[in-house]
Amino acid sequence: MFATGNSLFTLYAMTLMPHNAELNAILKVSFISIVTPIILSQLIVSVVAYLWVTGAVHAIRRADRAEEIAQLEHALAVNAEITAQQKEQLETSIQKIIETNTRVANGDFDARVPLTKDNVLWQVSSSLNNFLSRLQRSRQELHQMRVELEQSREENSRLKGLLR
Repeated sequence: MFATGNSLFTLYAMTLMPHNAELNAILKVSFISIVTPIILSQLIVSVVAYLWVTGAVHAIRRADRAEEIAQLEHALAVNAEITAQQKEQLETSIQKIIETNTRVANGDFDARVPLTKDNVLWQVSSSLNNFLSRLQRSRQELHQMRVELEQSREENSRLKGLLR
């Protein structure tokens, strides 16, 4: 487009603008040999500039895509790391719950799951700890009732012995 405009301006300047006598004489003899290199240089410069700009635009697009790909790869790596940490936390938490269940199964009713509120399985461990506390209280109450029952039996036996 610029080459066309420059070429038309050159033709206009050579043909329609006022000239001195010497330039008119030269243009009459060799107009085509003077104008042709000017127009050809305009065309060549325009083609080279077009190719250069097109190449630069493609390079910028490739760089943008490469940057987007790098950002996506980084995001995927971060997500993979977060997922791995969550998986490790879950495995550790599950292991603590299993250890607590094993301790309780072996008779240690003081065992509790040591998980905090920021843990994914905190609600499960909290519920289990609450259950274990209630179970421990029930066992203590049952033990107290047995002691009292045994005392009542002894008292009953003693009273029967007195009545005979």
